[in-house]
Amino acid sequence: QPHENMNQYCQRCALTCLRILSTVLPFSEGSCHSFVEAQGLGLLFPLLSNPAFVSTAKLKGRQRIDVKNQSCLCIASLMQNCTGKPLIRVIQKFREQEFSKVEDLVTLFDSLWQRVMTAAQAAEQVSEDDDLEDLSEEEKVALKKAEAGAEALHASARILAQLLTVKEPKLHASVLDSLSRRSLSAKQHIAQALADYLRGIDKATPAAAHAKSLLHSVV
Repeated sequence: QPHENMNQYCQRCALTCLRILSTVLPFSEGSCHSFVEAQGLGLLFPLLSNPAFVSTAKLKGRQRIDVKNQSCLCIASLMQNCTGKPLIRVIQKFREQEFSKVEDLVTLFDSLWQRVMTAAQAAEQVSEDDDLEDLSEEEKVALKKAEAGAEALHASARILAQLLTVKEPKLHASVLDSLSRRSLSAKQHIAQALADYLRGIDKATPAAAHAKSLLHSVV
């Protein structure tokens, strides 16, 4: 069965497999559809709350964070590239178990937001760094934000913004309620993360067009 084969493969490869997926899925609608059809969602979504699901080996702290971040990148690509029934199936995962995956996603977004903003502030306060002396202040901040997980932050913001475009009041309420309980604002925090994402990518790409439409829907 495709589901059994994928689980066995991912358990062996763990982070390597996730990194390959997060690299391939953004550029191929066909690969995204194939992943959904192969029952990959049942493997991917549990990782938002339980990184150990991907591996029989014990994961260290940094590895657990990487698993969550990489799974978030994959889900963002699926949300962007899937259409029709595959997209419906991806969105359906967020409805399951009383929107528990919305809660997991917002928890991840919140932790990434705190880490990235703290890294950005620290980079701005450091006037000299031998390793970064050839970089401009803006480049130093961007580098520190990337190290703190900015890519996953942008991905989680894209997912949350797209969920808010779905015409379903209960799904909207779940996203907004989860954000508000963490003193986060959909308009402010998601929009800021999307704008930051757009500053760092080629404006002529499909990813940029998708992010722009999401940004407009949020603000």
